[in-house]
Amino acid sequence: MFVELVAKAVYMWIDLSLIGNHNGQIEPFRSAQQELASLDLVFKGLTVDITREYLHVREGAFGGTALERAVEPISPRGSYNHPAAVKFIIEVSIPDIDNGMVRVESFGAMSSGANSLVFLREYKISDGALTLERSTDGTLEKIDNEFSKTKNNYKLKIVLVARLDVIGYQPRFTVAFDSTAQGRLKAATYTVRL
Repeated sequence: MFVELVAKAVYMWIDLSLIGNHNGQIEPFRSAQQELASLDLVFKGLTVDITREYLHVREGAFGGTALERAVEPISPRGSYNHPAAVKFIIEVSIPDIDNGMVRVESFGAMSSGANSLVFLREYKISDGALTLERSTDGTLEKIDNEFSKTKNNYKLKIVLVARLDVIGYQPRFTVAFDSTAQGRLKAATYTVRL
């Protein structure tokens, strides 16, 4: 029988910290400030998990677009098979609170050095219900939101597909949380390895 002794948020944070194994798809924290900001969310009960999957974009003869999963960007023969898009799955577990706010946003780092807003979603928790308050989409291929409530928390899942020329070479996701609904957001930034 398997017993989990450490909460998922804690071991995810340790893996991203300076002493962690850095095995996942999220870059390790680059500073003590990043570590502390993320740890603050962990202490508030928030869990953030981000995964990515490479995609090929096929343009149809009659204007349609098909997205196919790219197996690996590097083939067994050693040649580089460059994917055109990336699918991100952002899963946020939010503690069961009566009132609060969660904001998830992404910025792409372009080759010019500029940062561009890829998307923004802001959710309000009011009287035990999670509702979408504000959203901004960049030039995404696709974005889906789903949220549910379990006994102890809310589960928020955002699935987005972006072309690599839109998301940039070093996409950053920022998750901000306010458990008091008074505008005191605590935020942590996660950079995904591409």
